[in-house]
Amino acid sequence: MRKRDKHHARKDPRYKTIKHTVQKKLRSAYWQYVEDIISPKSDDNSLGAKKRFRGLFKHLKTEIKGVPPLKHQSNLISNAAGKAAVLNSYFQSVFTSHEPLDLKQLCQKQCDRNLEYPPNRVPSMPSFSITTTGIAKLLNNFKNHKAAGPDGISPMVLRELSLLLATVLQIIFCKSINSSSTR
Repeated sequence: MRKRDKHHARKDPRYKTIKHTVQKKLRSAYWQYVEDIISPKSDDNSLGAKKRFRGLFKHLKTEIKGVPPLKHQSNLISNAAGKAAVLNSYFQSVFTSHEPLDLKQLCQKQCDRNLEYPPNRVPSMPSFSITTTGIAKLLNNFKNHKAAGPDGISPMVLRELSLLLATVLQIIFCKSINSSSTR
């Protein structure tokens, strides 16, 4: 914008003065619009729209001090001592511990909870098979320039030996699937 203003100023030396007058007129039109919204036309108040508008927002920002009237057992309590008593009784009821349950009651409560929910709410996973071609394809996707994993084997070695390793890894994966499904 500065560059644009500079170019306009070179062409017309009165550009800055025209720009400032336009800005003033825009500001005054805006505040006139706000004044028309906030106060009716018949109101002849001496305060300008700016002061009333800012005063409105300043009032909204102020912090309300004190506790508003409280309702306790369908009674409205507005005096300070009554409010303090109501708040104290509420906090005391929330933060005091009740008698702890003994072991038999805790076990009974846990058993009741377990009976409420059916044990097999999770759908079973469909069966799948692991093939040597799939494992070899995954091993071929390794990038040679990457660092070795926590086992210390370089990705280049895994990629070069993908066909040999695929059969061994397939046996290991199938055994782990079979052992986990029998549990």
